Amino acid sequence: MSKRMLVAVDLSEHSAGTLAYAYHIAEMMDLMIDGLHITEAPTSGRSLGHPSAREIVNDLARSQSVAAERELQRMLSGIPEPRRGDALIAHGAPAPAIVKMADPELYEMLVVSTVGRTGFSQLFSGSVAESVVRHARLPVLVVR
Repeated sequence: MSKRMLVAVDLSEHSAGTLAYAYHIAEMMDLMIDGLHITEAPTSGRSLGHPSAREIVNDLARSQSVAAERELQRMLSGIPEPRRGDALIAHGAPAPAIVKMADPELYEMLVVSTVGRTGFSQLFSGSVAESVVRHARLPVLVVR
């Protein structure tokens, strides 16, 4: 199994810079790069009473995931093949989901950004990056 680096991105314009920086480190450390994006549904479909409302929310979440995966794959396509890994989409609150995905059995390090802001909230605001740094079980590089 090859050594890997997990790079959590919010798909903003700043994500490309974070991936470029991660690529240089991956070259030095001989690591493959897996990209990670976390999606958040506006609300849980299960918490809505009406079946039609649940279906609409669940459809929205699926659409959001498909679009995010497509964009993440596009961004990762800029990484040369020997270093390019997988495009991963996870769901939930950003910090806990990133920490959960950053398994020290799979990854040597985690890279996150503090600049990008998109979607329903400021995905990688200082509080998210700070929480990830505090709770991750592997080295974390914060890119600004």
